[in-house]
Amino acid sequence: MVFDILGWLWIITGVLFFWKPEWLRKRLVKKGSRKVRGILFGITVVVGGIIIKAALGVPGMPGKIVLVIGIIAIVKGFLLLNAKSSEHLLNWFEKQPTRYLRGFAVLQVAVGIFFLLVK
Repeated sequence: MVFDILGWLWIITGVLFFWKPEWLRKRLVKKGSRKVRGILFGITVVVGGIIIKAALGVPGMPGKIVLVIGIIAIVKGFLLLNAKSSEHLLNWFEKQPTRYLRGFAVLQVAVGIFFLLVK
């Protein structure tokens, strides 16, 4: 149920961001560093948790490798709480052309579809 809601939310916002990529840039810049840190932390931890959940269903060595990737994603989420790294990420994101923002939107739609498929 939660994955369905998250999946549809990610798909809808991904389509909106693909349609109007400047809206995404303005939203992130307006939110500021502190809120962006919280959002990035939440996204990273949720995706890491989903990767770990998916890895538990895969037997053998590939499952263990995917499990380690999920754990690394969660650790990376905690590292994003550092103010300096989120400032660099926000500044980098501000300078990117719209085609990269649209690519991010396509990736967001793909993650939303992944959420719908993993239950």
